[in-house]
Order: sequence, then structure tokens, then C-alpha cells
Amino acid sequence: MKAQYTAWWHIVVAIIIGGTFGVSVASLVERSAFSMLGAPWFVDVVLVCLGVVVLVLSWQVKQYVDGKRPYIDANRAVLTLVLAKALTLGASILVGWYAGQLLICIPHWEIEYFHEVGIQCAIAAVVCVLDIIAGYVGQHWCTLPPNKGPEHPQIKAQRKMMRSAVTEMQQREQKTI
Repeated sequence: MKAQYTAWWHIVVAIIIGGTFGVSVASLVERSAFSMLGAPWFVDVVLVCLGVVVLVLSWQVKQYVDGKRPYIDANRAVLTLVLAKALTLGASILVGWYAGQLLICIPHWEIEYFHEVGIQCAIAAVVCVLDIIAGYVGQHWCTLPPNKGPEHPQIKAQRKMMRSAVTEMQQREQKTI
């Protein structure tokens, strides 16, 4: 099995999707009597903690790959990679969400309520950008060397060499007959 990194354009698409929803909801809320969503401080704390957890787990996988750690469970390494990918895409959507709300707040910046919500969204967007970076770095740290299974380049080369040797022997036998 070969895992692939999150493509850069997936991140851009997720930001655009989140931004579209953020602008839509914020503009709808702006025209109604409801309050805007914003981002309470504990959301930022949770997002920072998620980024740190992904980096710590990914670093452990990197230590194993570099030979500085004797053993790591392969399932744990794969799950860490999945977590890093999920953080990258989830934070991308949230960047768009908070940036969309921030765009609606900017024209009304002089009003205290919009000013507070805008600052909350700006901080949350920055934290989400840091999470995107943490998730992307985590994905690269979770690259395991290929095992000596059938997909390993050395094994493929050996198999190819054996096939060519067998084919060569068969051709020699046919010539002698």
C-alpha cells in the first residue's frame, strides 16, 4: 500500500469551500437578528493542541525511520499519517470558514461587536494555518521506508533479474535441443 501526501490543490479547494460557507453564513447572519459565530478562545486552544499532538506523533515515526527508535507499530504510523492528513484538510476548511467571516466583519470594523468577532476569526485563521503546516510536516515525517515485501524496489529488481536469468537458460536449452 502506498500512501500519498495531500496535494496542495486539495488544501486550496478546502479553503475555498470553507470560505464560501463562511461568507454565506456570515452574510446571512449580518442581515438577520442572529449573532455571528466567531471563534471562542477554547477553539484556538484545541486547534493548537491538535497540531502539537500531530507533530509529536509524527516525530516519533520520523525517529523510527531515522533509526533512532528501535520499534514502532505500523498501524500507529499509518494512523498518525491519517491524522496528519485529516488535520491538514480540516484546518484548510476552517481557514476558509474564519477568513470568510472576517471578510464580512471588515466593512463594519468600527462597531465593537464586529471588531471582536473579526479579531477572534483572525486569530483562529492564523492558528488553522499553523495546523495546516503542522499536518503537512507530519505527513512528510510519517514516510516509512518500504518493507522488503513484493513492492520493495530491491525485491522487484531481484525478481526481474531472476526472470531474465530463467528466460536466458530456457533459450540456451532450446538451442541445444
